[in-house]
Amino acid sequence: MTRDKSRSTEPNHFGRSKTRRAAALLAVIALCIVVGIFRTTGRPDVDRLVTLADDSLRKGDAETALEFAERALKHEPDSGQALIIAGRASKALGRTRQSIDFYRRIPDGGSSDAVEARIECGDALLTEFRNLSSAEDHYLRALEQDADRLRPHVGLAFLYGATGRRDRSVDHELALMRLGRIDSERLFRIAIGGATTGPPRSVNRQSLQDEGDAPVLVSLALEAYARGDEVETKQLLRRAVSIDPESDAAWLMLGEVLLDTGDLRELPTWHRGLPHKASDQAVAWWIRGEWASRTEQARAAIRCYWESVRRNPNRQDALYSLGTTLAALGKLDAAEVFLERSRLLSEYVKRAELAYRVGERQDYRRAAELAEQLGLTWEAYGWAAAWVTETGGENQLNDDASQRLATRVRGLPLVRLDPSFRFEADLVYDEYPLPRWSNLPGEDGDSGTSSAAHVSFRNDARSSGLMFQYRNGGDPENHGIVHMYEVVGGGVAVLDYDHDGWPDAYFAQGRVDPPGNPAPLEALSDQLFRNSGQASFRDVTRPSRVQEPRFSQGATAGDFDGDGFTDIYVANIGPNRLYRNNGDGTFSDVSHDAGFDRHGYTASCLMVDLNHDALPDLYDVNYLAGDDLMTRVCGEPDRAPRSCLPQSFAGDPDRVHRNLGNGRYRDCTDECGVGTADVGKGLGIIAADLDGSGRLSLYISNDVGPNQLFVNTTTTPADALQFSEQALLRGAALNRNGNYESGMGIAAGDVDRDGRLDLFVTNFDDETNTLYRQHLDGMFHDETRTAGLAPKALPHVGWGAQFLDAELDGWPDLIVTNGHVNDLRDHGKPYRAPAQFFSNLGRGRFVERSADTLGGFFLRRPLGRGMACIDWGRDHLEAVLISHLDAPASLLTNTTAQTGHSFVCRLVGTRSARDPVGASVTIHAGEFTATRQLVAGDGNQSSNQRLLVFGLGPQDAIDSIEVRWPSGDVDRFAGASTGVDYLLIEGRATPFPLP
Repeated sequence: MTRDKSRSTEPNHFGRSKTRRAAALLAVIALCIVVGIFRTTGRPDVDRLVTLADDSLRKGDAETALEFAERALKHEPDSGQALIIAGRASKALGRTRQSIDFYRRIPDGGSSDAVEARIECGDALLTEFRNLSSAEDHYLRALEQDADRLRPHVGLAFLYGATGRRDRSVDHELALMRLGRIDSERLFRIAIGGATTGPPRSVNRQSLQDEGDAPVLVSLALEAYARGDEVETKQLLRRAVSIDPESDAAWLMLGEVLLDTGDLRELPTWHRGLPHKASDQAVAWWIRGEWASRTEQARAAIRCYWESVRRNPNRQDALYSLGTTLAALGKLDAAEVFLERSRLLSEYVKRAELAYRVGERQDYRRAAELAEQLGLTWEAYGWAAAWVTETGGENQLNDDASQRLATRVRGLPLVRLDPSFRFEADLVYDEYPLPRWSNLPGEDGDSGTSSAAHVSFRNDARSSGLMFQYRNGGDPENHGIVHMYEVVGGGVAVLDYDHDGWPDAYFAQGRVDPPGNPAPLEALSDQLFRNSGQASFRDVTRPSRVQEPRFSQGATAGDFDGDGFTDIYVANIGPNRLYRNNGDGTFSDVSHDAGFDRHGYTASCLMVDLNHDALPDLYDVNYLAGDDLMTRVCGEPDRAPRSCLPQSFAGDPDRVHRNLGNGRYRDCTDECGVGTADVGKGLGIIAADLDGSGRLSLYISNDVGPNQLFVNTTTTPADALQFSEQALLRGAALNRNGNYESGMGIAAGDVDRDGRLDLFVTNFDDETNTLYRQHLDGMFHDETRTAGLAPKALPHVGWGAQFLDAELDGWPDLIVTNGHVNDLRDHGKPYRAPAQFFSNLGRGRFVERSADTLGGFFLRRPLGRGMACIDWGRDHLEAVLISHLDAPASLLTNTTAQTGHSFVCRLVGTRSARDPVGASVTIHAGEFTATRQLVAGDGNQSSNQRLLVFGLGPQDAIDSIEVRWPSGDVDRFAGASTGVDYLLIEGRATPFPLP
């Protein structure tokens, strides 16, 4: 054994000698052939040398091939064949620059060699030297000579995508489709307008030879922006436009970045510097529209958005912005045209992505249908073809339709929108003005600078006795999440069930087995924890008789019967439950008597007065439905199973229950306008007075679908509940690019202290958690990037979120909990994730705080889900309760040492509902003014403590307090002090301090 091993590791001198002799023999033979050629003709036979060079190259002997080719070129320097072989042999030998020199000697002229030389130069310059401008030139010269060659189109599609010229990338993707190169990845790239389908399509910086090339700098800027480095992005783009003032890609991306980062004052200079080539592009007009919108030039914004859409009818952000701006000016019929196209495009992009990434047949089919509906005939034809080639099944699209599409594209130009397709609105856009580029409104008053306090939190769950662990029916820690019922997790409701002044906590609990199975005798139950007021909680589930063994998701609290004691409503997979507070520390299950027998998948719920009759109604946010919802699993065949995509199931319609005042509820979903809306896959909900009408509107975050805003149009308490779905019209359905996202949790707060509620929605990975800021006209605008909140969320799946003022400086901060729905670490995605805390620097501009400074909890990586705010120590520093899938719940106590002054109030309605959700309180303290509204549903599947906390910063005296009640009454209070809890009762002139 040892001898054999040593023999195998010794140098094989015999083998090497044999190889050298063989090589020498070949060289001798080659020399003889060459000598023979010279002796028989007196001059070399160039054709014979080229043949020998070609044969040598085919056999893998690049050195000999190069020698033959160079001999041929000595006597015929313009031999295209010899130059091609010499170039290929040089490349095989690693001499790429030499290969390019050979190719460049072949002049253009339409010959096959000339086209091949241009392609080889383009490939080498792109892949080896990253000389993007020269590579582009060679590819274009190749196509001028032969428009049907594949490789130049492939190279240019990548190059243009990598350097921000997305429209031009699409042109070459379409050309490849015409040449028969049809697949779902190419179709998806076209659907998203030429953008990348994976990591940023940029070049590898380490291999760059020339960073003085403008396209290279744009590519690097795209890469820097994707990782959130805004400073480097601007530096790179400014270098690009200084090197090449005519670089349209650099100019246009710079304008978009200035918009995203809120650098509005730089945009007039940018506008004046635009080169002619860039000035008339759709992107430039969209940027002008955004400038006009943000400088309160609504009519000019309409003109600019329209000019953008006219040039690119598939630009979702321009379509969406045009529609919402028209709606804000009352042009609803015209708005609907653009909003509907934006919505269809958003659905089309999502279906295209599913077909590409998952490969379900129904997604190919739906993508084809949507593409044809949108006038994207080439893409409809492509999806019909890909259906057959990629799914391996019969073409179940209508055969007549497939034949019609194939016939249609034969004479169709290579453009996305079919020239025969028309969508128009009845408006004369030339009547709308162009924007003014001066007199940017200044920022008066408060400079908006937040305190620089050191924010910190401590997890007090274990030390306080608040020991709760949500069970999702699976094993998320060891086996990931497999079934859809395991995904969502549970929420928490904060309430003072025993009226001792200290907030208690009710946690929704799942099961150790799937929903629907008979509950075992020792089944898990939701848990109620009583706050002792002595820095501890006690589990009072059994003595309170709130034992809920079903598969619970969310929970809310409120006084449904107006007896002064807070009741609990639980959202379940299965029938929901209503627990009446008996006033003696116990609860009774009154669900059957109240009329709740429907089985569904309710993720969140709330209990609020929707029609001003002082009786809280109920709203169920429902998620998914399907016969195999509880059993179906997905995943790749050779990998562990995982949960399916929500698109694989139908949505479960939401339900609205009107309080009849006799202990019963009536389902009024279909008659109130909610039942007639598109069915969403709902997860989160907020109830608030979003339009100043005094009525509660409902904002719902939907997974993989547009969010919904049900505006309350009920006129009197005696009338039937009525809602009008207006999320698209109000700008709150989609993100700024006109795409719908995967809405999870919602937070509501006035982030810029302008007196209007703003909305924050958590979403899936590769999406932003989106901030919808409300403007004076009641419209919502996605200002996530301007606020500094993107791309901080991109790697994570966000769930619970809350606005709270951690430093009591008067500016609401933001906390978010994260956790994926599948363990995709082998795909490079984080499974568990840390929570995030963003400090409000003033006027709604946020910065993420380092986990190292926030406390040990933020260094952990749990699977976070539900979240609620609670001032459990009554120190005016709001704490946060978080429920996790794979770890015990957390109680994050705010331990920030240096804070401002504060004012805290609890509201009790008399003419309004006892819990007057929708009431707003305005505090005046010197130059400080702030408004807070009592809302319901914040967080995720949760219900906050019903109190309002005002941070006052350095202001130590309160001048006045004004309360606007849901009834329409307005009370003004005086004589309040800072640092005290007050009870404000509707119709009473004096605030009551609480002990």
